[in-house]
Amino acid sequence: MLLYRVWCPEHGESVEDGTRIEASNAEEAAEDWAEHEDNSSAEYHIVGKRSRPVVCVQAANGVGAVTQWLVRGEAVPSYYATEICSACRSLEGEHTFGAACTYKEAQ
Repeated sequence: MLLYRVWCPEHGESVEDGTRIEASNAEEAAEDWAEHEDNSSAEYHIVGKRSRPVVCVQAANGVGAVTQWLVRGEAVPSYYATEICSACRSLEGEHTFGAACTYKEAQ
């Protein structure tokens, strides 16, 4: 992993204001900056497609060219599954799994 400095001139930032990001390459540093920026504002302008900022990336030691990256994102749906009792459809925690369910006997 390498250390990069990432800043966004559109936000009034200069190299001195840059965020230090550890990444494998400049592209990953720009993507990590975008994720951090969206998470810190909690408004998700980049993922919500309301903003497509251009950021500058340079090795943190100041050596090498400054590259520019257009950053954008997309929201990715997440799905979850919770085991339920096949007899009574209770969620785990509503009764003890592994114990005999008394649902059928109570009806």
